[in-house]
Amino acid sequence: MSGPSCVGKSPLIKAVRKVHPEISFRMPILYTSRAPRSVETEGVDYYFRSEQEIRSYPPERFIVGQIRNIWQALDLTEMQGLFAHSSLIIVEIYPTLGKLFRDHPLIRQLTADFEVYTVFISPATEEEIHALQINMGFATPQQT
Repeated sequence: MSGPSCVGKSPLIKAVRKVHPEISFRMPILYTSRAPRSVETEGVDYYFRSEQEIRSYPPERFIVGQIRNIWQALDLTEMQGLFAHSSLIIVEIYPTLGKLFRDHPLIRQLTADFEVYTVFISPATEEEIHALQINMGFATPQQT
């Protein structure tokens, strides 16, 4: 699942877990060079590392990419473990890193026996926000 920052990927995953607790899935934990948000926990939401550290990760073990002004990485060893022990895996990832992930030879090999779906979550347009505001009776777009 990919999309720009703050488009709602994490809240969507949390909602799925809450509404459908019977669906069991695993997710890898990405490395990021950005500072943690107030609601994020080290080793749960991300591994928070410096840009220099992430950029130094060996390419045989990590997929590393720049996302605007930050760097992120995904541990291929962790992915191998997830594929070995899980039947449903969700990867929440920024689109540019998602392409590197999808095209990586090891990931192609690991996903060969899985049904793979890619989902892009697009930000709402101004017109969509305005229509929602009118249809739901909100006074301002901030209420939507």
